[in-house]
Amino acid sequence: MNLFEQNQNFEFINGSALGAAFLGVASSDHLKEDHLVLISEKKFYEQLLESLDKKVPSKLGLLFSESFFLKIQSDERWQKVKKEFPWIILAKDFSLALVELSRFFHQKAYEKIDLFVDGREDKSADIHASVRIGNHCFIGQNVVIEEGATIHPHCHIGANSYIGEETEIFPHTTLYPFSKVGKKCRFHSQVTLGADGFGYQFTQGMHAKVWHFGGVDIGDNVEIGANSCVDGGTFSPTRVGDGSKIDNHVQVGHNCQI
Repeated sequence: MNLFEQNQNFEFINGSALGAAFLGVASSDHLKEDHLVLISEKKFYEQLLESLDKKVPSKLGLLFSESFFLKIQSDERWQKVKKEFPWIILAKDFSLALVELSRFFHQKAYEKIDLFVDGREDKSADIHASVRIGNHCFIGQNVVIEEGATIHPHCHIGANSYIGEETEIFPHTTLYPFSKVGKKCRFHSQVTLGADGFGYQFTQGMHAKVWHFGGVDIGDNVEIGANSCVDGGTFSPTRVGDGSKIDNHVQVGHNCQI
């Protein structure tokens, strides 16, 4: 059974629950094959319309909040949208849908990795021979560390992470899974990349967690001071661009683009 079958919160305008198996969630301005795009307000709808001027991936779904969907029925552009997408779904309770979708795709992203297995043990990690790694470090499954990088003692590099050439990571720094770091970066002690953002939806009388699996994408020549955090994006990466410099005790929230 997929996420949509026998779920009373979803109503299909195009397509059906049968075969609606998406790989993840895409943003309205960067459409991706086999992904689902969430449209809850005018900003995202306008981004979607701009994307329609380009090639639209063939297997793509739209999930509208029911309240916003009712507002666009008189929009002439709606007919074009309806023709382009094989799956168009309404969420009666959009907050609940966001919680359910995030949990579902978070589980999907993590189902093939074991967070307790060091990638050096099962040979899944790809670490250049020149890399220096201190004592008491954990290097997760499928991690790639390029030439000349230095990982000081007591660091945790989560599964499916990437570290570029000549990057130096100081003690007690943590990279959550799916963190990407460019070359010649410096992260000082106790930096944390990729922790869940502070994201909740108030639904059914409680603050329900929105699960984050977008990861972090750090460019080249970035320096981050001690005790600073860059939270992982909800569905797509939080990004810190080339050459950025971040001081001690700085919080970069999820989905930020620097």
